[in-house]
Amino acid sequence: RLSDPEGHAGLSGDVPGLGLLPIATQFAAHKEVRQVTATEGAETWQAYEIHMGQTHLLTPDADCRMRSPDLEPVQPLVEIVIQGHRRKEGIQYSAEHGQVWGTYLHGLFEATSMRRKLARLARVPAYRPGATLWHAHQSDLYSQMADFLEEYCDLEPVRAWVGLD
Repeated sequence: RLSDPEGHAGLSGDVPGLGLLPIATQFAAHKEVRQVTATEGAETWQAYEIHMGQTHLLTPDADCRMRSPDLEPVQPLVEIVIQGHRRKEGIQYSAEHGQVWGTYLHGLFEATSMRRKLARLARVPAYRPGATLWHAHQSDLYSQMADFLEEYCDLEPVRAWVGLD
């Protein structure tokens, strides 16, 4: 269920969700954006949370209209650390016909362990994570783009516009 009584994210109102997770979200005026440290197994990485409201698990007697009444909680997806405090983040539900994950965590798939887990659940047995860590790969891509821009573009007008000349 999605609820936005004040219209913070668009039109005000209350609508049923997709029925994939037994949750209700109420939008709020304040947007939370914060960097966190996430851990799953032995892997730790930087990620961030971004959300505009609060989400709560519905009780079995709540009006959640689940598509799959056999959904059962399995475990939290990851543990996150915010200013030294640890907490579990995200929910993972299993059903006879697949998996459903829900989280406010952005950067979840930067972790090799999470990509492996997703590939396993999606029944992709041939998946092999790259030898380069995602962060290093991303940094290399940015460096290549910067090199390309410097070689093929006149950046002097851009530097002057941002005050770097």
